[in-house]
Amino acid sequence: MSISKNQYHDLMTGRLFIMGILKFMPGLFAMSTLSFGAVSLSSRFDFARPARAKA
Repeated sequence: MSISKNQYHDLMTGRLFIMGILKFMPGLFAMSTLSFGAVSLSSRFDFARPARAKA
């Protein structure tokens, strides 16, 4: 069974989001801020396409 890169991307984004919520609850605001920042960055990147240099 093959999992596409988009599914890995969605799993990573979901895990980081849940980790941010769990760290926000006990008062670890700095860690939750870093987790939510990582989620916002990873949701913007498109890992399915290879990077191409523009000439």
